[in-house]
Amino acid sequence: MSSAEAQLADVRSRLVTAGKQLDDAIVRAPISGVVSQRMVNTGDIVTVGSELFTIVDPSSMRLEASVPSESLPELRIGAPVSFSVRGYEQRFEGRIDRIAPQTDAATRQLPIYVTIPNTAGRLVGGLYAEGRVVTASASGVVVPANAVNVSGDEPWVARVIDNKVERVVVKLGLRDPLTERIQVLSGLNPGDTLLRGAAQGIAPGTLVQVSVPSALDSE
Repeated sequence: MSSAEAQLADVRSRLVTAGKQLDDAIVRAPISGVVSQRMVNTGDIVTVGSELFTIVDPSSMRLEASVPSESLPELRIGAPVSFSVRGYEQRFEGRIDRIAPQTDAATRQLPIYVTIPNTAGRLVGGLYAEGRVVTASASGVVVPANAVNVSGDEPWVARVIDNKVERVVVKLGLRDPLTERIQVLSGLNPGDTLLRGAAQGIAPGTLVQVSVPSALDSE
């Protein structure tokens, strides 16, 4: 090999080494996102394995929550979760992505992990949330629980038609203990007026006057 060829090979070797050193000086994130925390500054000396940045993907958030262990039979991957976040007026929706294999030793509650779409970027991390897993859903007529009398063989309601009380047997569907509301599958129509609580004791056929409360004007 001539002297010129040896010099050319040396230059190429140096170029490859310089390119590798340049690549090593550039930090590339494995995902697209936003830097939420920076542990180093310009000029700092770091070692291999040092944590430099924390990057989050704001388009998708994760909710870590706990549910009572007795609710385990009702939980499933993909189940919808409705929740509210402190500081926000609207409610948010997500889906269960993972269910922990065991309960928390201290609380005996089961941790779940919920994936939340956040394409609009409204949610931020670190906030407290409260919600519930939706195990069943349906549409139709929904009434307050104290509007349905279940003391007899068949559930019934006291309905007011043309200012007269009548007793109507109804068929019930889903019940929501949290909001104390019951779905009525048959027997009622949307907009029916029902008597609640002690007013259900009014005898059928009795004439009643139903008044709608209105807001008082402030002085």
